Formats: sequence, structure tokens, C-alpha cells
Amino acid sequence: MITYEQAQVRLRDMKAERSNWESLWRDVASYVLPRRLKEEERTSGQNLYSLMYDSTAERANNRLAAVIQSMLTNPSSRWFSLKVNNPALMEDEATLEWLEANRDIALQLMSDSNFSQAADELYLDIGAIGTGVMLVSEGRNKPLHFQTLPIYECYLAENDEGIVDTLYREYSMTVWQFVQKFGDATPAFIMEKYKARRFEDRHKVLHVIEPREGVPKVPSNSKEFPYASYYFSADTGELLHEGGYKTFPAVCPRWRKASGEVYGRGPGLEALADIKTLNEMVYSNLMAAHRAVEPPLDVEEDAYTDTLNLSPNAINYRQKQYNRAQPLYTVQGLAVSLEMQEAYRRLINESFFYQQLTLIENDRMTATEVMQRTEENMRILGPTFGRFQSEFLEPLIRRTLQILDDRGLLYPAPDFIRNAGVIVEYESPLARAQKSSELQAIQQAILITAPIAQVKPDVIDIVKWDDIVRDLFLLNGVEQKRLRTQKEVEAIRQQRQQQQLAMYAMSQLESMAKAAKQASQAKPEEGLLGQVLGNAE
Repeated sequence: MITYEQAQVRLRDMKAERSNWESLWRDVASYVLPRRLKEEERTSGQNLYSLMYDSTAERANNRLAAVIQSMLTNPSSRWFSLKVNNPALMEDEATLEWLEANRDIALQLMSDSNFSQAADELYLDIGAIGTGVMLVSEGRNKPLHFQTLPIYECYLAENDEGIVDTLYREYSMTVWQFVQKFGDATPAFIMEKYKARRFEDRHKVLHVIEPREGVPKVPSNSKEFPYASYYFSADTGELLHEGGYKTFPAVCPRWRKASGEVYGRGPGLEALADIKTLNEMVYSNLMAAHRAVEPPLDVEEDAYTDTLNLSPNAINYRQKQYNRAQPLYTVQGLAVSLEMQEAYRRLINESFFYQQLTLIENDRMTATEVMQRTEENMRILGPTFGRFQSEFLEPLIRRTLQILDDRGLLYPAPDFIRNAGVIVEYESPLARAQKSSELQAIQQAILITAPIAQVKPDVIDIVKWDDIVRDLFLLNGVEQKRLRTQKEVEAIRQQRQQQQLAMYAMSQLESMAKAAKQASQAKPEEGLLGQVLGNAE
């Protein structure tokens, strides 16, 4: 167990590590994701768009988040499957049924929870800032609850393998929330506010999640689990709650990460210079357009006795000897400015992978062209989404399954599966798109081999056609349970062979019986001998 003072020492170091990022995050949030500004930098209901004159980056990030949601964790599809390391077990029908049944339970309960909303927030954070933090925990009213945390509340640390295994979260709660969460452990002065119905007063909490030292092989309670959890009151330093987790409860994906850095860099951060430049250009253009429509006037000192009326259809009277009022200067270069703005919008959209993530809906493109385009796009996005899989999807699913298993909501594993390692495989549209190159290679090889096989038929003996056909079905998104196991296929073929042999034997017997019958019914002179003798006469 650690004390509040010990937690503060590490928190101070983590704050120093993060301080260099905060100004960047503030700039990105101002132009791309204003609602992610720190609480002290905004108030409830405040206009958060005061600095934003162009919404290209915000729209691009919103679209990026929506496309990632549909391609990675689409709630209307089965976007992952479970398998075991043992190939022999994957041929067993009972194993497949157990894996698919538990997968379906997890997907259904995630769909019934707030996962889609939390995931959308996470994708927005990753796209704009480059780092997302999501807590996966048990729900109060539902088995699962997902909470995407604002990055400014979170302080992260990695282990020696570059995996985030420590989260310090400093955040505020209302008095109402305080009592709801901590009950009798609520500090006395906060409880007094609760009794006085000062529910909206806010107080800070420090939540520490880090690996626990000296974990027993068989923990007896949550205080002995591999990951420690401490809640401290920032006002008094009191320990509000101590517990733990079997698995790290937070998933912390980074869009792209430099060596030696804990926090990631997203498209919004990488395109920040272009975003700020475009915003300044749009502001300047608005001012120029305003001056062009309502220019400052050049008027002789004593030309008019009254103020000029510049409203539409207004009439201003002047003395003959005086010159008319004229614009002080003429605004020029608006067309050039608009062209430059469009160029910067293209750069920003490119940073948010507009082209790569655009679903190909061109009817004039052939299936081969679509596949080639998809393969090219996935090569560009492969490293990024590979990090998504390792830092987000896999720990998310494992944490989810752990919670459901602890609550007894999954089917228990049969004895013969218990020691087999369960692996997660992704079946989302994006995962299939990433495999499109393999699908294309198989199809191309078949097309090339076909004319050769016409000349030399035995050349196709080199191909394992069962494996080829099975891969074609799986790569096209057909579930494993829709396909027969190899044992079932062999049994069907054996049965078919026996039926064919029986039918052949039956046809031979029928032919022999027919021939015998015809021979017995024929007269000697009608038979072959009769014909021969007749011809001899």
C-alpha cells in the first residue's frame, strides 16, 4: 500500500513529464476539439469556438472518428472472433461452439452498454490529440461500463516493454457524486456540505492505478490483485478506497508514438501548423471582405455637415464645390487568398486520411481496381491500425471478457480447452480490407493456373484446394461456424465415395441381370449363333 505523500511524489514527476505537451493539446483542442479544453479554461455552456474561424479540421476529425468506428468496432457487425492456439482444437465442434457463444455474449453486452458512445469520444481524442484513455469497468446497473477520460486529467507511465501500465488521474467530483461513490468513506467536511444540500460544490480526487508489488499466486481479495487501485481526497489526503484489478482497467491507444515518449501524436497535432495558418487566413479574408463591402471612406474635412448614411438606398446631399466621398483604399487579392485556403484545406484533409478512409463507391471501377485501391490504402494505414489492434482492441476485449467471466456471464471453458491460450482475431471491415492482398493473390494465382491446367491437368495436384477455399470464405467475412471442420468434410467424402461404389456395384448387377434375362428369353436362332448360322446358309 502507498500513502498519499508517496503518490504525490510520483504525480509531481509525471506532471513534469507531461507539461511540455499541454500547450500543444490546448492549441489542438482550440481548433479541432474545443470541448476537450480544461475545465478551468471553460465554463458550462460557454462558446468554445471563439478562436475558430474555419471548421475544416474539426469536420475532418469528426469524419475520421466516424469512419474508424464503422471500420473497427461497428456495433452492427461481429468485429472480432475468439480462437485457441491449438489447431487441433479448432477442428473440434465443441470448441468452436464455446468460442463463438462467448464472443456473441460479449458483443451483445457491449452493444447494450455505452461502448459506442465512449468509443466515439476515444476516436475523436486520438484523431485530434493522438492519445486516448478509456476505463473499462463493471457498470452499476449493467455488466459493463466504458468511460473515455479527458486527457488533461490523466498522467501515464509505461513499463519496460513500452506498454502503458500506470494511470494517475486527478479530477473533480461534485459533492453528490462524492457521496454516491464513496459513501461512508466521504470526508467529514464534504458530508457536511451534502447535508446542507450543497450538491454542486466540487472537490478533487486522485485515483492511482499501478502494478502492485508482491502479488500472491492466488489472491484472496481485490487488495492482492496484480493492479492496485487507490482513491485519495486531494483536500485532506485521506484514503477513500483501496482495491485492485486482475487486468489493467484502462486502454490507452496512441495514434503514432515517438521512441522515448509516452503520449502519442495524432493527425490534429501533426497538422497543427496548417490548421492555425488556415484559420488565420480565413480570419484575414473575412476582415478583407468586410472592408471591401464597407470600406473606410476618404472625405474632405468640411465636406459634410452630417454623418454619412451608408445604409442601402440612402441619399446623402453635398455641396457642389465639394468632392464625393471615396474609398480610402481598394481591397485586392481575395481570389488568391481563396485559392490558398483551398490548398490548405486539402493538406489538412490529407493529414486526416480523407482519401484513404473514403469508401470506394465509384461504379465505374472494376472489382480488381477496388481491391487494388483498398490494398494501397491499407498499406498506408497499416502501421497506425496495427497499433490500434495491440493497444486498444486486444486489451479492450480481454478486459471485457475478464469482467464478464468474473460475473459468471460466460460459458465455462470445457476441461480440454482450459489450458489452451485464447487469441483474439479481428473480423471488422478494416481487418478484411487489410487481408485483401492475400485474397487478391489467391484469386490471381487461380486465374494464372487455369490455362496451364488445361494443358497439363496434374499440375493442380500441388494446390491444397480445401485450404484455398476455406481461406476464400474466411477472408470474405464468412464466420468459421458456417464452415464444416476438416473431419466433417472427410466423413462426407468417405460417405459419398461409399455411395458411389455402391451405386456402381448396383449398376453392374443390374446390367448383368438384364443381360442374363435377355439371354434366357432369346431363341437359339435369334442369338449370335443363330445369326452366324443364318448367314452361313
